[in-house]
Amino acid sequence: MDITTITDAKDALLRAWPMIQEECLQVLGSELHYQAMLYHCLRTAGAVPIDQLGMNVKIWISNPVSSLFHGQ
Repeated sequence: MDITTITDAKDALLRAWPMIQEECLQVLGSELHYQAMLYHCLRTAGAVPIDQLGMNVKIWISNPVSSLFHGQ
């Protein structure tokens, strides 16, 4: 089932919310950990297709060692 409307997205979140709450309250993790858990719950309990979820996370690295990151 593709998520095509705001109502579809809300319904998926409501289906997944009990699992999100239960699993997140059991661990102490980082922001990325919780984000991965949330996406897992949305896919598992919310029935959100994998191609409609993605982790778009940016991380700032202060004083990078590798020259690859010096020009970024």
